[in-house]
Amino acid sequence: MDGKLYYLGGEEPEEFMHQIASYLNAKIRDLKASEHYLKLPPDMQSFHLALSVADEYMCMKNTLEKSREDMELQDTELYRMKNELVELQIKNESLEKQLTEYRERIRVLEEASVAKKER
Repeated sequence: MDGKLYYLGGEEPEEFMHQIASYLNAKIRDLKASEHYLKLPPDMQSFHLALSVADEYMCMKNTLEKSREDMELQDTELYRMKNELVELQIKNESLEKQLTEYRERIRVLEEASVAKKER
């Protein structure tokens, strides 16, 4: 990191630790692109690095929270729509039954009308 070699240890898998180190190296490279950063004493450079990482973390955390809220709203809307669909299916079945009954009435009336004319 920043031209120095550090040995990292922890409970996380080695690949994850490499990802963290690569991320920090990229952050340091980005910060070093600024002349202002290079003029700072080392302790302030470390502070700016921490601040940059914390800023990115908070932005991602806020985005994640917003995404979760959006998902909860979508879940609520999906639940509402499913209920509405069930209600519409029940209504449709009722209307189809009513239509069948009306068709049967028409058939009976037509048969009665034909029988009456034949007399």
